[in-house]
Amino acid sequence: MAVLQLREQHAGYLPCPYCGRDLVGASPDWWRCSAERCPYELTTDAHSLYGALSEAFEKDPAAFFSTVRRYRDEVRALEPAWQKQEARA
Repeated sequence: MAVLQLREQHAGYLPCPYCGRDLVGASPDWWRCSAERCPYELTTDAHSLYGALSEAFEKDPAAFFSTVRRYRDEVRALEPAWQKQEARA
């Protein structure tokens, strides 16, 4: 229970991307929206990624989108999986 209490102290800085309310620790592995009727939940790993991406965007939006474009271009340059399977057949 101490893990949840510690997480609750730091939970309020990330808003729910669905409705905007605070995200709170639901268990050691899950976060959920604090709004009673909002169904939004995410894993601790996803919450950490969401926090890191939000922080990077807030710090420098231009650099954030430059990084996103670079990753997008890398992924688009990859050979599609269905073409790799055809080549093996």
